[in-house]
Amino acid sequence: MLRRKVYRQKDYRGGKGFTLIELLVVISIIGTLSTIAMTSLNGARAKARDTARYSDINEIKVALEMYAADNGGDYPSTGGVLVCLGIPSTESCWGGATFGNDSINAALAPYMPEIPKDPLYDQTTRVYRTYVYRSPGNYWLPSPVNTVTGAYAIAFQADKYSGTPYCGGWIFGAFDQPPGSIHCPSGGNCRQCGYLGGL
Repeated sequence: MLRRKVYRQKDYRGGKGFTLIELLVVISIIGTLSTIAMTSLNGARAKARDTARYSDINEIKVALEMYAADNGGDYPSTGGVLVCLGIPSTESCWGGATFGNDSINAALAPYMPEIPKDPLYDQTTRVYRTYVYRSPGNYWLPSPVNTVTGAYAIAFQADKYSGTPYCGGWIFGAFDQPPGSIHCPSGGNCRQCGYLGGL
């Protein structure tokens, strides 16, 4: 009589390997944590860029005040036309609608050897790319005040939409407006700072 050998299937459940389900769960957890980490990192980078922008406009402010002290209280005039700071008159910013101004750059040169540019200046898709200046300057204020004209204005495009106006110690700084508003591009937020004299 022939006897058949019965082969038992090995039970791998007690082994050291992972099942497909376990691997998928681990991969999804790692993916979620990576997304959270990248979001936090990008937020920190944006905040650092805005901090640099505030520092830059403070430097420009000091240079403008020094210029005014040496020129009878007058600031470099653009005739109310918006100009891009720190780039030649052949180069544009603000989506190609505004250009550099060689005479303004030259006027500020004795007070700051290099006019700072936006931290994302090299990104051509960015609307502002540089800090923009006008004198006399217009400020968009909350209704019903609306537009006020002052000695000068500096505007820049922020990465973060902040609820409080922070313009580095100016007598007045216009607050942020949402994208697509009267003076802010649809591609990002902006902020305007400047000196309004006795306001």
